[in-house]
Amino acid sequence: MRKAEGSASDHSYALQLLEINFKANPLDLIYHPDCWFNDEALFHARLTTEEIGGYLMKKSGRWLNDAPDIQLVYAIPQDVYD
Repeated sequence: MRKAEGSASDHSYALQLLEINFKANPLDLIYHPDCWFNDEALFHARLTTEEIGGYLMKKSGRWLNDAPDIQLVYAIPQDVYD
């Protein structure tokens, strides 16, 4: 998704899967991390795929068994919708 590969419907489907499974506003986390974290300083932040997954899992409380152990350096805001 981040590399803009695939069709628009592929992107929509992938985002819907993330939203259904994590309910943590994946669209903003992927494309607008400054909005997701409520921190304008993160406007140019480029989160890795592992970091995106880590933040979605932590916010939702839903953990994937085979997810890599990573350190999340940014605090998760309380107002990211569930």
